[in-house]
Amino acid sequence: MTEPTAKLIGIMDIQRDGAGYKAVDGGNLLASTDEWMSPIFADIGPDGAVWVIDFYSFIIQHNPTPSLQSAGVQATTGRGGAYQTENNLRDQSHGRIYRVVWKDGPRSAIPSLAKKKSPEVVAALESGNPFWSLTAQRLIVDNKMVDAAPALKKRVRSGAGGKGAIHALWSLEGIGELDQDTHRAALLSKDAALRRNAIRALPANDHGQPLFFSSPVIQDPDLLTRQVALVKLLEFPTIPEIQTVVAQLSRVPIHSSDTFLNNTLTLLGRIHKVSGVGENEVQVAAGDKVKVGGKELTWRNVTAATNYLDFNETLKSINDHVAGYLVTYIECDADTPDVVIAVASNDQGRIYFNGVDIYAFTEPHPLMLDADKGKVTLKKGTNVMVFKITNEQKAWQGAMRLLDRSGAPLKNIRLKLQP
Repeated sequence: MTEPTAKLIGIMDIQRDGAGYKAVDGGNLLASTDEWMSPIFADIGPDGAVWVIDFYSFIIQHNPTPSLQSAGVQATTGRGGAYQTENNLRDQSHGRIYRVVWKDGPRSAIPSLAKKKSPEVVAALESGNPFWSLTAQRLIVDNKMVDAAPALKKRVRSGAGGKGAIHALWSLEGIGELDQDTHRAALLSKDAALRRNAIRALPANDHGQPLFFSSPVIQDPDLLTRQVALVKLLEFPTIPEIQTVVAQLSRVPIHSSDTFLNNTLTLLGRIHKVSGVGENEVQVAAGDKVKVGGKELTWRNVTAATNYLDFNETLKSINDHVAGYLVTYIECDADTPDVVIAVASNDQGRIYFNGVDIYAFTEPHPLMLDADKGKVTLKKGTNVMVFKITNEQKAWQGAMRLLDRSGAPLKNIRLKLQP
């Protein structure tokens, strides 16, 4: 992983973590004291060495103009938003390419795939160097090597799995030769990685859905494979059978305790409109408890001290990179159309009204009262509104009010904190 501002290339050890991954610091592959060293890209090359592109610039970062307060220097903002420098600290004409080579490493077994026939290209799918295995896959697809299809199918069906089988699967998909029997064999493979890729390769149509549901992937013992299967469900059209499956999956304990699976099921509930599944269906009362990330949390009633709610003030602490939910019950005596919802949030905001996503602001921004407005219809009886506010850093605030067509506060409604 390149870190140009730190002038190094880090090694991240990617380890399994339930239905996802986590990165563990593995030290540095390369680090420099050269102030102009700015590695922006690194990858394995055809010779097995790590090839590095060095942008070669003293300044390689976002360009907030330094001030006396921030950096002890009062700079001037120049063209394109970049601050001006007096000593030409931005090089625009040079760059460097490095090869990081293991001196005792073996020579590459593949010098070139240019003008090779399909048997040699198919064999290269097994290369331990991802440069050559991906190049072989690209050549099969780009050159439409349909004559390679029998060998590719044999490799997928062999039962051996491995990276070669995965490349063969995607090669078949790329040349339009991935038949149902081969696809089914991949879905039932003993190799979890091949099963995951077979799921990803399924089209979300009448061809893909029967294959998906005739295999046990949504109950896969490998949680990462199960996660890929749940993500594939997001692509399928909303039909009663899908809604039933999502509702059943939501009751599986591991789907609540694993963060990755739980987040995907939240999306499934929202996308497929499954009652009781997902944040759009949140309905709570003070004192209700819920488990989030292995911790037990308690819902409570909150009254804002001003015309907006300050989460940090309410919780008496600063909370970065977290989300909060405000749930309000609105009683109305009659159906009332054209009700204006005026919204403000710091930072990201989303509103679900009676289970429907009606508003979203997905970028960090300061609180500006009545910054955004939308219209809803209040139904007779109880309406449920869920206001989600996600904080990036520092201020964590939200405000919302209901107005009539003239912009005046709405009358003849009752707000409740209990259902």
